[in-house]
Amino acid sequence: MILSVNQLEVAKSALGADPVPTDHPAMPQLQQAFGEHTFYLDARGLLVFEPVQEETSANDPARLYLVAAWADESRQQLSPVQPQPTDVVVDLAPPADA
Repeated sequence: MILSVNQLEVAKSALGADPVPTDHPAMPQLQQAFGEHTFYLDARGLLVFEPVQEETSANDPARLYLVAAWADESRQQLSPVQPQPTDVVVDLAPPADA
């Protein structure tokens, strides 16, 4: 899932993190390996948002998934993993007054 400008702002306020820049040299490799996403890096590895399917929700919830883990302690190389849901769920809908 590629986040819109408004969704990026909501995610930043929730996570306190910026996404991997779209012009980063590794972006073509990331997209080839994991598809079109807005990518985030943290101490665990590479993460992406995926929509949460809630029929009754008027909001726009998305869960953060770990898709690649750091291969070693130096955090220089990522290793793909079976997508693992995290505890982070963010309502990506902009606030009503935005």
